[in-house]
Order: sequence, then C-alpha cells, then structure tokens
Amino acid sequence: MNPGPPDINRECGLCCIGVQSSETVTCIGCPAVVHYTCVNTSNQTPPVGLEWLCTDWVEDISTFYDFYQSSDKLVQNLHPGLRFAHLNVRGLLNKLNHIRILLKNQTFDILAITESHLDGSIEDEEVSVSGYNICRKDGNGRGGGDLTYVRELFSSTAETCEINLELLPVTLRPNNSSPIICVTVVYRPQGELVDWYDSILKKLSTEINNLVLLGDFIVDELKSSRLKDLMISHDLHQQITTPTRVTKDSRTLIDHIYTSNSIGHVESGVIPFGCSDQHLVYAIRNLRGGSLKCHKTIQYRKFKDVNLENLSADMQQVPWSSFEAFVDIDDVWAAFKDLFLGVIDKHAPLCEKRVKSNSAPWINDDVLNEIHNREYLHDKASSNFQSD
Repeated sequence: MNPGPPDINRECGLCCIGVQSSETVTCIGCPAVVHYTCVNTSNQTPPVGLEWLCTDWVEDISTFYDFYQSSDKLVQNLHPGLRFAHLNVRGLLNKLNHIRILLKNQTFDILAITESHLDGSIEDEEVSVSGYNICRKDGNGRGGGDLTYVRELFSSTAETCEINLELLPVTLRPNNSSPIICVTVVYRPQGELVDWYDSILKKLSTEINNLVLLGDFIVDELKSSRLKDLMISHDLHQQITTPTRVTKDSRTLIDHIYTSNSIGHVESGVIPFGCSDQHLVYAIRNLRGGSLKCHKTIQYRKFKDVNLENLSADMQQVPWSSFEAFVDIDDVWAAFKDLFLGVIDKHAPLCEKRVKSNSAPWINDDVLNEIHNREYLHDKASSNFQSD
C-alpha cells in the first residue's frame, strides 16, 4: 500500500527529511519526530506507535533528576548553622524550578543569585520562593542583575550602596548575634580587576565588621593570588579552594566567598548543579544558641468523628434571619461567617500540625518515578562524554 506523500510540516529531527506517517517515531518528552530507520540500524519493520526519547529531552530530564537528588542530599549532609550560598544562573526565569527545589527544605539561609537577567517587568511574586524574602537589584537590560533569597526567619534589609556598581548589600540580623552584611558582587569592569576590588573594599571594610562578600569575581584564584592577598589585607578570607567552573578544557575558581575574621566559619564547599555551568558555592558559620529551627505548620479541622445529627441540630438553632438587618454585602458576609464558624468551632475545632515545606508542589511521586526510570540514559550519555 502506498503510504502517501510525506507530511511537509513534520521533518525528521535527525536527517531533516519529511517523515511519512507509517515510519514516524515520536519522542515521548517533546513534539520531535524522526524516521524509524534513523534511530534503528536494523531492518525490522517499525512497530506501530513506537515511542522514543530524543537527545535534548534525555539531557534535560536527566539533569533535572541529578539536581533533585543532589538538593535532597544537601539537606541531610550540611553542617547546622547560618548557611550562605551563591550561584551564577545566567537567567533566573528558566532555572526557577531548580532554585525552588533547592530551597524547598530551607537548605540555605541566604542564597545569592547573580546574572539573574531580570528587569522591571518581572514582579517579585513571579520569582518568589516559599519561606524566603527577596532583595534584588536588576541589571541594565543587557544581562547582569543580583537577587538574594533570605529566609523569613531573619530580619533583613536591602541597603543602598553609594558606590555606583553592581553590588547588593543585605543586612542580616540573626537572633543573639551581631548584624551581618552580606554583599553580592557581579560586575565586569573595564581595566584591572584587582584594583577595582580594592576601591570597593576600602569603602566597605571601614564601615562593616561582620562582612560576607560572595559572587562571581571573574578572577581565577587558581592562577593568581593577588585578589586573595588583597582580601587578606582587608581582614577577609577566602573560603572556597576548589574549582567552581569545570569544562572539558579548563578548571577555574571564579566564584568566591570571603568572610571577615569575626564570622566563625565551620564549613564551606562547592556543589555542581546541572542548571548552571558554574557550581554553587557555600559557607556555614556557627550561631549562638545552636542551630536554626523554623518549622512550617498548618491549621485544619477533623470532620471524621463529627456527629452530623448534633451538628445539624445546632445549625438549625442559628438565627439566620439576622442577616436581614444588614444592607452592605460585606456586613452580611461577616455576620454569616461568625455564626457559621461558631457552630463549626464547637464540633470541629481548629487543630495545628507541622508539615514539610513544599515550594514545588508539582513534584509528586509519579514525576519522580518517571525521572528515575530515565536515569540510566543520563549515565550512558555521561560515560560517552567522558570516553570522548
């Protein structure tokens, strides 16, 4: 039977030739279609309705799985204390789900995002994370931009900076501890980088005792110690010692965290994440009074054991006709609510319980199972990359 002419609107994703309906293989993760012969070297007849995973979808879903698994491990393994972190995302909007998953269990108390690529058209609500406040300073329309997520547990203030540079100073006020200034840096100045940093440090270090300076510093500290020596002269010490950007051809340490001597440092490190080509860097300091605890609670009612006959009887005793005395609809609603909840509170009073924070509600068991089933594809792709 003649299968008919190719559908000119559907091209093979591998050879770019039109695909006939009888030989179409469809990716189950995206709209891509290919010839059966392009993905199968045998001469077998293609089965009807064959499904397939294209390379782009495998890379995306596998990277997401690794990110989700890694973020869960962070919660279990990080030392307790005040946790600072920085990540250069090169565009926050398309990485927002990764950030929400990373922070779903309040993994970090302060997460500084650089290269957010946001502008005034993006409202704070669009990039919000449950349990965190936002301090931000947008770029000039050609990229850049800083955004800092600060846990709601802390009192924090975004400070104005007299220096006309891309800095985002945030004052953090932990309980039983002196205020800390966390300054996010991302800037590409013309000329000598170290001299530029010296000019801003002379301003900052004379006014601030407890200082955390973190961001994308551009300077590769593995090749030059000038910036490190400069920081030491201002009583600031580098906490990151391993490469933060690793490619096939290079290993550089350009994402730094510097802290003053007054900040008791207990742990720091580098964590690779698939959502950025630069690794996340973090540092942890001790807090007086032990580790931070901030639990999420919800209120609910138990209707399982409610005696419906008694509830109905009490509802019949409510003077519902009293609503007629009100003209304004808001007053009517308020009166109804008070009378109705008065009966409900008697039979099913409010209860409170602690729950896990869930800033990514779309991540359910079905999604995780599907991601897990495709993990082997990522392992295979990674092994091929290493062999090349």
